[in-house]
Amino acid sequence: MRRHVRFNTTVEAAHYDETTARWRLTLAGEDGAAETLEANAVISAAGQLNRPAIPDIPGLGDFGGPAFHTGAWEAEHELAGKRVALIGTGASAVQAGPAIAGERLVIFQRTPRCIVNNPNYYRRVGAGKQWVLEHLPFYARWYRFQLFWGFSDGIHATNERFRTYMVRHAENMLGDDTDLLAKVIPPYPPYGKRMLIDNHWYEMLKRDTVDLVTDPIDHVTADTIVTRDGAVHDVDVILFATGFQAACMLAPMDVVGRAGWTLRDEWGDENPRAHLGMTMPGFPYFFVLYGPNTNLGHGGSIMFHAECQVRYVMKCLRHLIEGGHGAMECRTDVHDNFNDRVDAAHEKMVWTHPGTDNWYKNSKGRVITNSPWRLVDYWAWTKTPELDDYVVT
Repeated sequence: MRRHVRFNTTVEAAHYDETTARWRLTLAGEDGAAETLEANAVISAAGQLNRPAIPDIPGLGDFGGPAFHTGAWEAEHELAGKRVALIGTGASAVQAGPAIAGERLVIFQRTPRCIVNNPNYYRRVGAGKQWVLEHLPFYARWYRFQLFWGFSDGIHATNERFRTYMVRHAENMLGDDTDLLAKVIPPYPPYGKRMLIDNHWYEMLKRDTVDLVTDPIDHVTADTIVTRDGAVHDVDVILFATGFQAACMLAPMDVVGRAGWTLRDEWGDENPRAHLGMTMPGFPYFFVLYGPNTNLGHGGSIMFHAECQVRYVMKCLRHLIEGGHGAMECRTDVHDNFNDRVDAAHEKMVWTHPGTDNWYKNSKGRVITNSPWRLVDYWAWTKTPELDDYVVT
């Protein structure tokens, strides 16, 4: 595969040529030099979480130290002995926080998170288990299915027992520190935001060198972060664990389909839609992996969804090649019907709960990232493409 990969190359635009039924891609190399590439089909694997989101905080440009996002880590900066500010308490923060907590760590929290204990998280895979996985026929497949069922489809409609489990774990870890408990117990239902595994997070919060700040940030100076209550926090480094620009999928790439219709015309800046999360009317043989409504907010592995999507796309391409076809375009009625079903299913899911604010929804309250269905449902729908869903020429 290595000889087929182009590193340090940006796809700036993809334009569909109706006369040749081919896509023309505009590329920019590391040196900025432009290049044009033609293809029968385009598969975007940029996904939902590829453009870090940096909050617009007054004075941030005046900060004199390193300031970078966990999704664009700058390894050249030494954090040991530094006063580090960690903005955000989502998945990236819970993963990174315990590893960087050193001389001084100040965590700025906007919303408490659902953090649960999993005794297996750090358990090593024993020699016996490894032998069985390697030698016993079909055991690895069964084991994978068992994990998926136990941690995704099997809990698809379960909430309250997780809240009880979550609160009990926080109380066990933080003891009688009522002030800290009040800061970490979320007011919204479990799964309203991404459920997180305790990565020694609570143990870290108990350290004398770690502060959890819940008052909103007011502004930044050259070497401090000031919150709205007037408190001044001296910091040397700012780390942003503030998520990604998930709503504006595939931006800033300019995708122009049939009849000059652009993806931004169809999606705007925050309302991506696609049939099965992969195909759209007006964009023949343009496929999106990890696209709209394919994120898993209830557990499971995004790798499983990716496998389903790759299998689906490969079968579509095989149909193109073996049938000698020039184009394959999703029907509008099929696309719209699927998205109507998506929206109807989400009306019953916790992510649309009025007390829940998350990156799964756009400003209109529509869930644009998550799938409301079980993995087994998506697997069945994508096992073989329904060619009647498409206009094939």
